[in-house]
Amino acid sequence: MTKLPTISIHGKDYVLVKDRVLAFNELHPEGAVITERLESAESIIFKASIYPDAKNKERCFTGHSEAIRGQSSGIAGQSPIEVAETSAVG
Repeated sequence: MTKLPTISIHGKDYVLVKDRVLAFNELHPEGAVITERLESAESIIFKASIYPDAKNKERCFTGHSEAIRGQSSGIAGQSPIEVAETSAVG
């Protein structure tokens, strides 16, 4: 696999989530990324489950992210829910 492209954020190299997902698919063609939306009165939480081999459910990595109801995402043109799901996957 080639080196992933980066952008500079606050002076540090950062690989965009879209590029991480593309690399994951290249390295793990039998893998899966599954997101789950969990809600409370105050927020929406996303849980991302990453399976390098979708047939082996015992090997799993997880990530979580939260969007507070009524707050903006801080990214122009993007909903806080979209940002939270992408962050959980990243």
